[in-house]
Order: sequence, then structure tokens, then C-alpha cells
Amino acid sequence: MNPSSNLSTDYRPYSGGRPAWAVADGASDSGRDLEDQYESDLVEHRADVIPEPERTGCWYSFTRVIRSLWATRQMKGDSDDKDWYVKVTLRELFTYIIFLVLLSIMTFGMMSPTMYFQTKVMSELFLDSSFADGSGSMRESTQMTDFWKFAKDVLVENLYWDNWYNDQETNQDDRNILYENRLLGSPRIRQLRVRNDSCNVHSDFKKAITQCYDVYSPHIEDTEPFGLMNGSAWVYHTEKQMNGSNHWALLATYTGAGSFRDLGTTKKQALARLEVLKQNLWISRATRAVFVDFTVYNANLNLFCVVKLVFEFPATGGMIPSWSFRTVKLLRYVNPYDYFIMACEVLIIFFILYYIVEESLEVS
Repeated sequence: MNPSSNLSTDYRPYSGGRPAWAVADGASDSGRDLEDQYESDLVEHRADVIPEPERTGCWYSFTRVIRSLWATRQMKGDSDDKDWYVKVTLRELFTYIIFLVLLSIMTFGMMSPTMYFQTKVMSELFLDSSFADGSGSMRESTQMTDFWKFAKDVLVENLYWDNWYNDQETNQDDRNILYENRLLGSPRIRQLRVRNDSCNVHSDFKKAITQCYDVYSPHIEDTEPFGLMNGSAWVYHTEKQMNGSNHWALLATYTGAGSFRDLGTTKKQALARLEVLKQNLWISRATRAVFVDFTVYNANLNLFCVVKLVFEFPATGGMIPSWSFRTVKLLRYVNPYDYFIMACEVLIIFFILYYIVEESLEVS
């Protein structure tokens, strides 16, 4: 065989590409170059980033303590730390139970069963005691004359206890309502009137009917003197002058103004003053409401009973009675139990502040 023919058979013309071994070596070199370049860029990038300094100081320590104390489930969000989640849940539950117990003690500790009995005996004394002629009681009163029966036979007799049940005269210390309830100051009766021109009479009746008194409204109150024209019982006083306040009764809401008379501190004074008012028609067609106000104090129980008896005289005629007996503890801190309640009130204030801070941290 011709050696030249073998040479021509094995010969492959050069196509400009790289041999396979060269290509493989080139690829590996290129990958190493890319890795080197990436590491170089990463090092340069890390050099450009300023490392965050470690937080220290009193304020940071304080905030960490605060956040640990007020840590809640809402602050943590979706946490995978189940132990932490259970711990925080139990702490929140325990804290809330303490708050609820303190709140209950503070709320119910200010109330007492004796308040109910104090209100009961006082209301029955003035509302259910019969008039001297046996014609009824305050609950059953319907006429203007019933007010004067009540004032003389029930009000005065039950406000001033001058004698024991055997008619023996009581001393100054025993001269209390039901022997136990000290009358504070002087009882006061007050009335509100409306003007004669407060309503319009039909033209067909104007000649026959010269007086007309509308239903009560503050803007038609009669502010002019009447009757004897002198003294507090016959002269109008504003609500500010009397340090009064509105009262919501059965028929209307009445202002704290009007004309008034203090009954005094003895039975004799009260009877004499009521007689003067009755004989001079203190209550008339213009009267729309009469109020009787007084306060008693029971030193045995440290309780005040604030009493308001109301007699409304509607434009229809007649009289509608209503009343308010409020037994309250105005002198709050007297015995050790009272101071225990005060401590609970202080703790409740701290709990309120605690929950305010907790909600603020959750929002932030």
C-alpha cells in the first residue's frame, strides 16, 4: 500500500475550532475565573458595608427590660418558639386574673348589705307612715291638701325625735331619726312656680277665665315675689344662688331654682314655719313642684342617706308624689377594711397604666 494513501485517509483539515481537550480545559479555566471574580466582588462589597455596632447603654438595657416585661403574643407574631409562647400566654392570663380580682374587690367592696336596709327603713318611715286622721300616706297622696297633712303629721314627726316610746324626753345625743340617724343641718322645702300668662285662653273664654298656668317649663318660671313678698319663701332665687341642680321627676325635669324655706332644727320651729306657709297659701295654682330635701348620717355604719321627696302639681290638677333615697358612703377611709380597699384602688391605677403601655408597645 502506498504510504501516501494512508496519510490522506487519516488527515482532517483544520476547521478553526479548538480540540475537545482544549475546550474542556478552557471551560474549567473560565469557571475558575468567574469564581475568583465573584469572591473578589464579595470581599469588596463586605468592605464597603459598615458593620452595625453592638447596642449598649442604660437606655437600651431599660427598653429591653420593658419589652421583656410587656412582651405579648401580638409583639412576637408568628413565633416558632413554643416554650416562649406558652410562657407569655400564662403570664398574660395570670396578670389579667389579678387585675380582675382587684377590680371585683374594689367594686363590690364599696357596697354593703347594710346600705339596702338603711334605705329601706328610711323610705318606709316617710313613705308609709299614715296621716294623723288615717286618710292615707305619702305613697297614696293625690291632693294638694295631702301635702300639708304629710308635712305636719309625717315629715315633722319623723324628722324630730324629741321623746322615747314611753314619752320620756330624749337627750341631745339620742335626738336622732329612729334614734340612730343624725339629721344634718336643717331640712328645706322648695317650690317652682309658673307665670299666670304662660298659656293662652281661647277667645270665647277670656272674659270668664282670667288666669292660666301652663305645664312646667324653665322658660316660663315665675320669678316675681308672691304672697308675703319677703323672705326666702316668697322670693325667687336662681339655681346659682341656691347651689342647686336639675332634678328629673315623673312629669318634667326641674331646675334647682325657686323659693325655699328652711324648717329649722327643732320640731317647734318646723311646725311654726309650716303653719305660716299654709295660712298664706304658699302652694297655689301656680305651683308646679315642691321639693323636700334633707340628709341624715348614721355613725354606727358610717353611711349618709340623702333624701329628696317630690310633689308635682300638674296642670290637670291633683298631686303626684315621687322620691329618691340614696345611701352613700362619703367618708371613704375610716377602718382597716376601708384602707384595704384604698390599696386595691391604687393597684388598679397601676394596672391601667400597665395596660396602656402594653397597648402602645403593641401598636408600635
